[in-house]
Amino acid sequence: MSITDRLHTLVDTLASGNVSQFARETGIIPGTIHNYLKGRQPNIDAIIHIQRKYNINTNWLLTGDGEMFLNGRAPPVVSDGMYRGPPAASDANSKDDLTRIITIVETWVKETGMEISPAHKARLISMLMAEPQK
Repeated sequence: MSITDRLHTLVDTLASGNVSQFARETGIIPGTIHNYLKGRQPNIDAIIHIQRKYNINTNWLLTGDGEMFLNGRAPPVVSDGMYRGPPAASDANSKDDLTRIITIVETWVKETGMEISPAHKARLISMLMAEPQK
């Protein structure tokens, strides 16, 4: 399963297949979401928006490893139909966790051919470090 397939899964699961709703809830332009669903690699900001909105495990989104949601739980639905998940849990992480996460990010950047700034790379690594490690 590719990142494109996992994005399709997210749109289907969290927005009942409605790309416009998914885009509106994540703050990403609908045309951009359509491009991602056609195979374009999402940029770091889109990944962060999706993770924060839906409590998504970014390791799962990028690699397919682990559970879809942090702590294995889908975000709750509230009365207005919008999903609201808890913020990412913060756990103490070892040097091994940091090394593994950096390797995942570097591999993803290399495989997708994306060029991201060191600041964006640091944000992604920081976000992944905030997720519970299994």
